[in-house]
Amino acid sequence: MKTLREHVDLLRKKPWGRRLENTLRFRGRLLVSVGDTNSSFWCPGWRTLDMVDADHICDIRKEKLPFGDHSVDIVNCSHVVEHLRKGGESAFFYKEVLRVLKPDGLFRVATPDADRLLEKYREGDWAYFLRGDGLHMMYQIQSRKLPPEVLLIHNRLVGWFASYSGRLDTAGGPLVDKEEVDRRVATMDAEDFSDWCMSLLEPGRIYAHVNVYTYERLKKDLLEAKFQRVERLDFNQSSAPEIARFHVDREAERDYSIYCDAMP
Repeated sequence: MKTLREHVDLLRKKPWGRRLENTLRFRGRLLVSVGDTNSSFWCPGWRTLDMVDADHICDIRKEKLPFGDHSVDIVNCSHVVEHLRKGGESAFFYKEVLRVLKPDGLFRVATPDADRLLEKYREGDWAYFLRGDGLHMMYQIQSRKLPPEVLLIHNRLVGWFASYSGRLDTAGGPLVDKEEVDRRVATMDAEDFSDWCMSLLEPGRIYAHVNVYTYERLKKDLLEAKFQRVERLDFNQSSAPEIARFHVDREAERDYSIYCDAMP
């Protein structure tokens, strides 16, 4: 039998329960987490936006955000922008976020850190690349849905930069020769290496990671979208208290993420 607290938590997680709590507790502040579903994300007062199972259904690659101009207090976007193609899709989304944010609003971004991934590869830190989804990959290999070679450190690196969705997200990237990867890592910067990894993807496939950022390029893209200020911060640190108070940043993503706040 569920306790009273468990019954209350179930009601709070329902869309109408979140809206009611937002009105009563947060005085109607509009807090939106993009790329999260109702089954994967729940924080008091927050609304979700994704292509399925969310408070707001939207394909952010091509559809306008379903909010009025200057109506949203915070947009949280954790491990989403690396799924938007460089240029058209990402630029469209950033401009939409800027449109819906209030003048004193905030855009919170977390995304894989390209410089960190390359640094860990150069150190030969194989365990680092398995922390995120290594156990799940082993299950996939055991059931013969993935080849064992995906666990090799150079394939893990490439799989982070360019990967297939439907094959456990970052697990299903191209399989490549280690000598070729080492040569590219030694002679290319992070941007060129990312573009090379993308060139290995098969045409016509649905992709997961297609745009892994360095902080410098993320900041540049946000400023080009006309955000006025972009600040790099640590895990669970933000100028918006709602980010730290409700643990919006995920502990499992801490070690390989860029975190930043962008202000209109």
